[in-house]
Amino acid sequence: MATVASDAFTGEDVDTDLASHTPNVGSGWTVEVANSYTVLAVDDQVEHQNAAIEMAREGTSVGDDDMKVSLDVSTPSGSTRISGVCGRMTTADFSNALQAYQQGDGTPDNADINLFKEIATVRTSLGTAKKGAQPTVVQTLMLDILTATKKVLMNGVEKISSSDDDAGLIGNFFAGLIANGSGNNSNRGDNFLSESVIGATQFMAVVNPFFNSGGFIGRMVT
Repeated sequence: MATVASDAFTGEDVDTDLASHTPNVGSGWTVEVANSYTVLAVDDQVEHQNAAIEMAREGTSVGDDDMKVSLDVSTPSGSTRISGVCGRMTTADFSNALQAYQQGDGTPDNADINLFKEIATVRTSLGTAKKGAQPTVVQTLMLDILTATKKVLMNGVEKISSSDDDAGLIGNFFAGLIANGSGNNSNRGDNFLSESVIGATQFMAVVNPFFNSGGFIGRMVT
């Protein structure tokens, strides 16, 4: 795998709109709604500012519609606010995306993990699971996309798997954020990472001892 974009949301002296923030690796952020995400100067995290569900896109193409996207997430205890990542986003608008996020379930001791697809602004659930911990505990959420297999992992543990491969998402090469909620400590994200899963070519030697000849068989791996 290769890093395409990463952002620890550092380097700002004052709270800064995400669209004006430069990631550690990558070309920059485009937000669905102006002033919806803020990079917090003191905490070195990104926080969402509005009540509606809104996305942000990092502008570096992954180069393929298979990718891994991860974010350290936390949401307030006792809320239903969400924080997570998107994959297979288009560069034209915010109408299509795969969305994986943590959502508080309104109680202080648990949170839901969700996988959605959004096609032409219509959102459909592809699976849900329980996080099994307080939503305020910061953990790493990952969306793992490999052809028709979509997985959501929390701290490396698979929570959701889907084989849905809607044609509306195939050929979309960008990754980003999704969140909702406003107010103090509404929801936080940190350590955004998008990775290409196109691996190096591996070769296996093939030798025919009877004819004293040989060659190589190659394959792409992730």
